[in-house]
Amino acid sequence: MNEDMLKICALAFLCISVCVIIRVVSGAVATAVRMAGIILVLGGVVIMISGVVADARSIVESFSGNSQITRYWSVMLRALGIAVLCRICTDVCRDCGESAIAGGVETAGKISILALSLPMIEEIIEYARDLLSRV
Repeated sequence: MNEDMLKICALAFLCISVCVIIRVVSGAVATAVRMAGIILVLGGVVIMISGVVADARSIVESFSGNSQITRYWSVMLRALGIAVLCRICTDVCRDCGESAIAGGVETAGKISILALSLPMIEEIIEYARDLLSRV
């Protein structure tokens, strides 16, 4: 895992270096190199995530008898996916100089995560009510 991260960082620095050098000659070529670098880095991330997903799947399978843990785990992974997707999108928007659109995407991501977690919040509140009614 650490070696993969080092490779991704090295690739990112290589792309940045090439972009800075080429930008002087041609902005369009630098943009193409930047996009290729983004695609390569995201490809490396997908490869890294495949190992994490396999580990997460084995953890979930070990709790297969407890449906609540499986459901909470599912919500957590979905929220993480939304957060990562929003981060990538907002970074691209900011790189293009569109901060207002990036802010909108961040807000949409936060609302999506809140909507995803509302059923869990309701369960926690109901559980607290049950506990308080017993006292």
